[in-house]
Amino acid sequence: MPRFLFDFRCTSCDHVFEEIIDNTIYNTDCPKCSREATRLISPVRTKLDGLDPGFPDAHDKWTRQHEKAGRAPVDR
Repeated sequence: MPRFLFDFRCTSCDHVFEEIIDNTIYNTDCPKCSREATRLISPVRTKLDGLDPGFPDAHDKWTRQHEKAGRAPVDR
């Protein structure tokens, strides 16, 4: 069965983390406090170029959302 990278948020300590699992799993244990964490719906990482040079691309939005969630941004 294929495995995918999903985001999870702990229902107890609010810790956000990523885990590679099969797509039928919706809950897992938090690595920080060992309580239940639920799968989040995450934006797809895409890049929209050529429309307007002043308009931030989707990667910038994705990076800001990950920083807000307390995770380090991913380099392009």
